[in-house]
Amino acid sequence: MKQEVQMHKKKVKMYLSSNDNNILQKLCLIDSIQHLSISYHFEHEIDEILAQIHNDFTNNNGLVTKECDLHFIALLFRLFRQKGYFISSVLLKFAKLDFNMLQKWYQKEVDSVIKWWEKLKFSKMVPYARERMAELYFWPFAMNSEPKYTTFRRVVAKMVQWMTIFDDTYDVYGTIEELELLTQTIQRWDISYIASLPECFKAIFNVIVELVDEIIELSAGSGESDLVLQCLKQALSHYVQGYIDEARWCHEGYIPTYDERKVIGAATTPYQMLTIMFIALGEFATKETLHWISNNIPLILQFEQQREHGASAVECCMKQYGFSQEEAYEFIKKISIIVGRI
Repeated sequence: MKQEVQMHKKKVKMYLSSNDNNILQKLCLIDSIQHLSISYHFEHEIDEILAQIHNDFTNNNGLVTKECDLHFIALLFRLFRQKGYFISSVLLKFAKLDFNMLQKWYQKEVDSVIKWWEKLKFSKMVPYARERMAELYFWPFAMNSEPKYTTFRRVVAKMVQWMTIFDDTYDVYGTIEELELLTQTIQRWDISYIASLPECFKAIFNVIVELVDEIIELSAGSGESDLVLQCLKQALSHYVQGYIDEARWCHEGYIPTYDERKVIGAATTPYQMLTIMFIALGEFATKETLHWISNNIPLILQFEQQREHGASAVECCMKQYGFSQEEAYEFIKKISIIVGRI
């Protein structure tokens, strides 16, 4: 065991002493070593690295690197202070300026999606639609806040707004006959199925077509636009199928078993769509990745227990297993924890 420890220790020292000029990478390595509680093995190497970085990147004029961002500054600040180095006020000033600059950036993103919503005039075409653009922007923002993902955040905010309207349509507005036709329209990508329905249904379909077209255009550089389109349509088909199955249960007054509800709960989550969008609009839009995403979306349970018009997961669980309400809550909680670890 001692020989194995020494072998791995030597490898880590090689990483630390490499001539790689990626300062952030070295800082992250030091940070990881500290969090793993093995820094006592490499105190000399860590001290040397931080001393060199301090000499190279701080002087009487403050920070002089071009690769700085808020993460870099925060990590550098903590590691320097931990070792007792003097930190120039320029670092803190830079962090504040960067923070303020990003706030203005994010405000422009929110403003752009709000203008998109207003241009659609959805409040007139879909009178029951809830305007939640500013709120829903935090979905993609929470997924990744880096400036380079600005396009992803804008498009996802639009998609989540569409999903909100879609959810309201199936929950409280459409008749079962109208919803059956809307489902066929999206699954077959053909507006003729809803030609005789009110304008709100046509507006819903036209917006998702517009959003899919936007994603395809933005992902054109990957050379996999056809595959992206296939993945998006497949995800949408699964998504709307889950909603129409749920609508049928509600219409028939049917309380499904817990296992049935679990399948539908997974189908009506937005994560498959969002995952495909993240891949398509990023640097990972390869044929292999898109094929994998299309065929290997993990089952993620999401139960909306506030819906009074349809059977909740708790009710389904109580019916199938004969649990009390408290026992059903505990059962679902355990399942959710297990799924969260997958």
